[in-house]
Amino acid sequence: MRIRRWGDWGLSTKIIAVSFAVAVPIVGIIAIFILPRVERAIYDEKILATKNLVEVTYALIAEYDARVHKGEFSLEEGQKRAAGRIQQLRYNEKEYFWINDLTPTMIMHPFKPELNGKDISDMKSPDGRRIFIEMADLCRQNGEGALEYLWPRPGEDKPVPKVSYLKLYRPWGWIVGSGTYVDDINAQMNALRVSVLLALGLGLALAITIGALVGQALKRRVTGLVRQVKPSREALINQQMKMALDKIAFLPFGRLIDQWRWKVFSGEITPENYNSSWWELRRKYQGITPPVPRTEADFDPGAKFHIPDNTPYTRYFLSFILQFQFHKALCEAAGHKGPLYECSNFNSKAAGEKFQAMLAQGASAPWQDTLEKLTGSRQIDAAAITEYFQPLMQWLATENKGQQCGW
Repeated sequence: MRIRRWGDWGLSTKIIAVSFAVAVPIVGIIAIFILPRVERAIYDEKILATKNLVEVTYALIAEYDARVHKGEFSLEEGQKRAAGRIQQLRYNEKEYFWINDLTPTMIMHPFKPELNGKDISDMKSPDGRRIFIEMADLCRQNGEGALEYLWPRPGEDKPVPKVSYLKLYRPWGWIVGSGTYVDDINAQMNALRVSVLLALGLGLALAITIGALVGQALKRRVTGLVRQVKPSREALINQQMKMALDKIAFLPFGRLIDQWRWKVFSGEITPENYNSSWWELRRKYQGITPPVPRTEADFDPGAKFHIPDNTPYTRYFLSFILQFQFHKALCEAAGHKGPLYECSNFNSKAAGEKFQAMLAQGASAPWQDTLEKLTGSRQIDAAAITEYFQPLMQWLATENKGQQCGW
């Protein structure tokens, strides 16, 4: 199947293609970079929330320890009351706290009371880890921290991934902990992924639908406009005047920039007349005078970046001339018959091959050889400009007849 070139695509197809081209990288960025970071942020937020809750129970234990030191009750009674209070605490309806010591022995577990008072050092997770030994080691070394392991949900026997936060109350040697189940985090992330993908899908579908409708509407309008267009001399003069204000009006300025620079380098323009010489060239080539009096205390040439940056400006001047010289050569290659301003090289294989052959030279040959390869001449020639703008020049001659032009 032959794939059509971009230029042959319809307007609606282009709009839809651009929508896809924009949407696919956005989806990729969200999937590869943003969602993993959001997932990590949710995970860290869960750990932080659990840590804050464990801090509450830690403070509760510290409160009972302070009351023991005040003599309100014995250490044994204080520990019993603290464990009883913590055993009743719940959050998120089903989450809980437990207490074990550094032995490790289970002090209190609200959903597995059969473990209370028992040595749990040999208790292993399904993957063979002695998790309570790890908890004791973690708290003995750091005082607190998070640990991931497998543990069954309340009322269930099947272990599932869980991450808990643990903190050691050193005066009693108690470790208080609580955790959240990883599949809860995964469920939250899956819901977020589905929401994001649905939003992107709906957005893309909406963009494609709107793009298709807009494309069809624009196509009808453009088609209508094109059918109504009638070539006229007025339209031609308007088009040439617009182009001349860009291409022709620039040439005097493009020339005087480097004229001023070269005269400075040669010493013809001295520091004492930098500014006056600048304005003399502006008047000579552009007919422009400063809006307010200027002196040598001013340095108006420096307002043009290429002056202080010491960037040659002739390149721009020559590029405008070469543009029209190239255009004429390519029109001849395309076999155009008629005025130069009516020529279009679009879809001309011969013109494309000639232009490509010139570009293939790169910097491998002198510029005169490269120029000759395209134009057949080794000289830069501005004649194509006057040929291209012949209708405008004739119109200006007629409009300005009997008037004094210049400055």
